[in-house]
Amino acid sequence: MWGLGSGIWDLRFGILGLGFGVGGLESGIWGELCDPHGAGIWDLGSWICDLGFGISDLGGDVAPAQGRDLGFGILGDPARSRDLGLGFWGTPHGAPPLPAVFVVFSFASAVDLVIALEEDGIISGFAELYVREGDPHLRTAHGLLTCYWDGSVHYGLCVAMAGALGRRKNYRSLSLFWLGSLLMSAVVFLLGNLIGKYSSELSPTFLLNLPYLLLLTWAGLRLFQQPRALPTLSPDKIAEEQRKALSRRPRDLFLILILIITAGFTFFRGMVVLDCPADPCFDYTYLHEPYLRDPVGYPKVQMLIYLFYLLPFLLLAIYGLAVPGCSWLPDWSLLAAGAVAQAQFAHVGSSLHSRTPFPYQTPDESLWSFLLSNALYALGPQLLALRCLRCPAFFLPVPGPGLARAKKYQ
Repeated sequence: MWGLGSGIWDLRFGILGLGFGVGGLESGIWGELCDPHGAGIWDLGSWICDLGFGISDLGGDVAPAQGRDLGFGILGDPARSRDLGLGFWGTPHGAPPLPAVFVVFSFASAVDLVIALEEDGIISGFAELYVREGDPHLRTAHGLLTCYWDGSVHYGLCVAMAGALGRRKNYRSLSLFWLGSLLMSAVVFLLGNLIGKYSSELSPTFLLNLPYLLLLTWAGLRLFQQPRALPTLSPDKIAEEQRKALSRRPRDLFLILILIITAGFTFFRGMVVLDCPADPCFDYTYLHEPYLRDPVGYPKVQMLIYLFYLLPFLLLAIYGLAVPGCSWLPDWSLLAAGAVAQAQFAHVGSSLHSRTPFPYQTPDESLWSFLLSNALYALGPQLLALRCLRCPAFFLPVPGPGLARAKKYQ
């Protein structure tokens, strides 16, 4: 996953030097970050640690004053590090270096994209040794689809978060979606490797995933501790929105219906992978979604995570749409939306991929029903997250009557 092969590390000059055109330092998002700060935030052209965050004054590539002006303060000026609150060895009061975490995960995303492209024969000579000796599970259909998602969506989200950070805009919503997607990707892949038919091929390099998970957990805790960007709404406006009955909110009523159907489908597929002897479960496994029987382990782990974690969340989300003041729902809806988006992409893609053995591929007769049901399944959490972002007044804490009167006469 981390790409230990020497060829992969050499990609810092090409891929992480943003040679794909996404992050050219003179154009696009990274070009905009370059101009106001005097140096590219990801100036990785000559050295991976030359990040434009003021590491050792940018290794001599930029004048020390310019390095400190970036305000990231890693071995830089403590006074400057307070500007963006990202002091690493700057001020002790600085926030944790989340941008440095984004650098690490974006590098891992670029490596995964290289692995996927090499496995499909588009490029060669970069990661063959590592995949063959260190992580052969990446050659499965699920591993390949996970690499593509990581190298495109996760990398793009890291770029977007860095762009928002450079403009001093709030990136909390993007980061929670990214966190949910990355957590689902890592948990399903690692547990599938442990219990699937390829578990005997695990090597000591599997332990390299432990720092990856620890760093991801730490980043998630820090992201949840960040303050929310609350809308500027008057207490009267909040109270008016929260007084509306469910019958006066047709969109919420429709969304609740979608979530109920999603919850039912989640329970049904959970019973399927638990070998429920009922005829509908048997027919569904063999006629509609035979990939659930694949002994690689990933589909079973995926459906069990849906059953034991996503299903309770869907039921709580239905409650949160019916009862006002559930301030926890917007954050967790973003986390669930990212997780389900990644999971459905990998699951649907693996069901159709040629690397999945033919008996476990989706039959042509049920292809369209399979695609439609899984697309609708992925749509529910996305609509829920969009609802929470677009109209957050219903989920804000209800202000006390004294506070409401005080704000009214200010």
